This record gives sequence, C-alpha cells and structure tokens, in this order.
Amino acid sequence: MSINQKSIEILIEEFTASLKRKGMAPGTIEGYLYETRQFLRWLEVNGVSGLDEITRETIRKYQDLLYHGKNRRGGPFSVSTQICKIHAVKAFLQTMSEESRILFNPAEDIQLPRQEQRLPRNILNEKEYARLIRAVKGNSPELLRDRLIFELMYLTGIRIAELAGIKLDDIDYEHSALRIDKGKGGKTRFIPLMPKTIRKIRRYAEEARPKLLRGKQSDKLLINNSAKAIQRRMTVNKYLRGYLKKAGIRKKITAHCFRHTFATALLKNGAPLRHIQRLLGHDSIKTTLIYTHLSIEDLKKSHHKFHPFEEGGVREVQT
Repeated sequence: MSINQKSIEILIEEFTASLKRKGMAPGTIEGYLYETRQFLRWLEVNGVSGLDEITRETIRKYQDLLYHGKNRRGGPFSVSTQICKIHAVKAFLQTMSEESRILFNPAEDIQLPRQEQRLPRNILNEKEYARLIRAVKGNSPELLRDRLIFELMYLTGIRIAELAGIKLDDIDYEHSALRIDKGKGGKTRFIPLMPKTIRKIRRYAEEARPKLLRGKQSDKLLINNSAKAIQRRMTVNKYLRGYLKKAGIRKKITAHCFRHTFATALLKNGAPLRHIQRLLGHDSIKTTLIYTHLSIEDLKKSHHKFHPFEEGGVREVQT
C-alpha cells in the first residue's frame, strides 16, 4: 500500500483495531496512534512511497532523527520519549506484518536505547500530605472531588490514566476494593481500600458527583468542572499546583509523585516487594526495585546509629 494521507487513515484504523483486540489500555492506544502518525508522515516526506519499502535502515534513520532531533521546547528528546516513539513503530509494523501488508517486521530486532532507572526525585512525607489535605478543606463538590483524588492517589499508588478511567462500577463497596480495569499492559488488578476511603467515595458519588455532572451522563467516577470525566495528568496537576501553594509546600510535586510516595511508604513499613509490585501493576520486579533506595537509606541510618564501631564502642585497630 502506498503512503499518503488517505492510506494513512486506513492503516491507522487497522492498527487501532489490532491494539483493541490485544486489550491495550485506551491511553496506550492513544499514544501509539499519535506516534505512528508522526512516523508515517516522516516516511511520506522522505519519499518512502510504500510499506514494502521500509527497511531496517529506514528505522535506523528514524532513530537517528530522534536522537539528534529537538522537541517542541527546543531541547533533545529524552531517552524515554525515544523509546516510546520506537515502541509505537515496532508495534505498528508488527501489526502490518500480521495483516500481511508486509512480509516481515523490519523493526523487530531494532534495539531500543538504554534507559537509566532514576530514583524518584520528590515524595510527600506524612506531614506534608496532611498539610495538603488541610488545604482542600471544605464541602463544595469541587473540594470533595479534589480531596478524594489526592486520597486515592496517596493510598493506592495508581497511575493518573488509571485514576481518570475509574468507573462507578469499579468500586467494590462490599469488599472495600478498587478494580483497575485494563491498566498498563492491558491487565486488570484489584487494590484494597480503607473503610474511611470507601465512605468518602460513597459521599462524593452521592452528594458531589451529581452536582458536577449538572444533568449530564457519564460512567466515570471523577468529573471535572466542565461536567466531563477528568482528563488525566494535565487536569490533576492543575488542581494540585494550587493546593500545594496554599499548603506552603515548595517541593516540585506532580501527580505522579504520589505513586512514588505510595511505594516508598509501603517499603519503609515492611511490605514485601512482590506485594508492592502487584499493587503498582508492574510487569517486572525490576521496575519496582527502584524504590529500594529508601530502605537502603534507612539501613544506613540504623547502621550509623547502632553499630558499636560508630558509637566508639570498638577501637580501630592500627595497622
């Protein structure tokens, strides 16, 4: 098939259907489609007239473009952005191979850039979280919603896309649990909720949510000020910034920092790493391991405080 504006839409439709069949989360599908459109337009501009003309060398040239290219702010693409873009291309070409539009996936053995596992920069401690919640004090529909948003993030560690996707029937009031339906990787998981959180969800759903909807219909739990479901990270961060300022918290805290806060709090209090992995929805335990930095710091403090050598109880042997 030739690559032009008309054919791009046909290919995108096929790719979308394939991702849905594979159970991909809506946010993942949206990201893959955006990156695939960028790739197909790049092919068109660079004279690649058909899918069968895409070779490994074509993919490597696209990788070089990403490595040396600039983002909208004029800076280089981060390694994670490069990985996301190539992941989308690999998935798209795999679908084209499965649909017999090409003989094989030319990007199948293309290696992705290595990404350094960074430690979380900022987390909220218990006192800071308490200050934040006090800044959201009040009984208006908006305040009840925002307080619930922060509590759900703080107590469950869910991703922002997962938070935005919570439906009314995802709340299991009887068993005090939250169902994350097809989170990252298309997997469903359950997260326990505390009784007080269940009570807050019930109050919000019965008192605040109908007022935010203003007669409109939605199956989503969390509704924004425009009577629609909250729009993922941008909306939540917008809410968060104002309350952080009001609470006098100067740390650079984003919505995603609540996920780090959740994981490090569990680890610090002795939760097994495998349990944390399941709660966070990580496919690999390696991803969860980045949070062990906290326990290492605690071990250092205990070692320096209690080891007899540190306290002067053991004399250093001169050699």
